[in-house]
Amino acid sequence: MEEINYFMVDEAKTACGGPKKRPEEIRFSWRGNRVTLHLLPGAWFEKAVGKPAARRMLMGKVARYVDSQRKEPGTVWISAGLEQCFPGYRPPVPPPSLAALFWKEQPFREILILWTKESFWQQSGRWRELFLRECFPDLNGLFVVGARPEEGDGFFEELYGQSGLSACFCPTLPRTDGRKTAVIDLCAGKRPPVERLAPASLYLDLTSDSKKQEFFREKRPDIPYQSVRNYLDTVMKARYNAI
Repeated sequence: MEEINYFMVDEAKTACGGPKKRPEEIRFSWRGNRVTLHLLPGAWFEKAVGKPAARRMLMGKVARYVDSQRKEPGTVWISAGLEQCFPGYRPPVPPPSLAALFWKEQPFREILILWTKESFWQQSGRWRELFLRECFPDLNGLFVVGARPEEGDGFFEELYGQSGLSACFCPTLPRTDGRKTAVIDLCAGKRPPVERLAPASLYLDLTSDSKKQEFFREKRPDIPYQSVRNYLDTVMKARYNAI
């Protein structure tokens, strides 16, 4: 069971109709994950509207509160509404179980392209195995952009033996039928290969980089883009609204 700490603004009022003034926590289980919603009172943010000095103080206050919770960085997710308070924040790469859940919740595509830096595979072989074991039963095509793992890594041979699915290693993004293709981006800080994406491909950003989302809106509005953080935003806001 993985842990998710999700920080968002609490717009709810007290029983008397006034704004809440203290942070609250709500804990629950979701899809096999332990989730804590960290709700920061909307009153904190209302006082900073249109006041640069107050906004700087707010940024420090929010950052200190998040730090005070002493959560593992890999479990901390900041909602899009709080991003302005954390200019240096980078969402974590999700654990393989959450990444697989995110993949399964998207429109089905039978061809999967993994686009990432070679160093990620070298450092995160276990992540790769756990993620692909969750996803490969439904695939008809698997492409890995980058060098093939060194000899001695028998995972892809085992995958082929179990499913008949052979991974194709490519130096660049392969040409595929976009209507059948999903591209999973694990390249933090790297420009998306928008020129090589087939029309109607589904782009799944596991780095949850808001700049990449803006880039797609500008350069390739025909490509459906989704990130793990956008996905969690939708899930957590729905849970919050149901409270």
